Amino acid sequence: MSQRPPAQSSLESQPGTMEEFQLMLRERDALIGEIRCYNTTAQPGFLAEFNVSELRDYLDHLKHARQKHVRLAGWVQRRNAALADARRTVRKVA
Repeated sequence: MSQRPPAQSSLESQPGTMEEFQLMLRERDALIGEIRCYNTTAQPGFLAEFNVSELRDYLDHLKHARQKHVRLAGWVQRRNAALADARRTVRKVA
């Protein structure tokens, strides 16, 4: 049975150089902006409390949930369109 590697401490996961730190901040800001496209109620200050990995996971969750919703909405739309066609047909006959 494989074991998980020990979790890195928060200090070990921090960028080492100023360039790495700035890159991490830009990535975090981009993730926050994209998250807010999916969840407009999420406040930037609240999202800034999470690390990049957590933000990526949350964004993936939002995208996955959106795909499920769009597929479901598409199915409902087609069903509603079929019902509307059936109603029009019944009205013409009556």
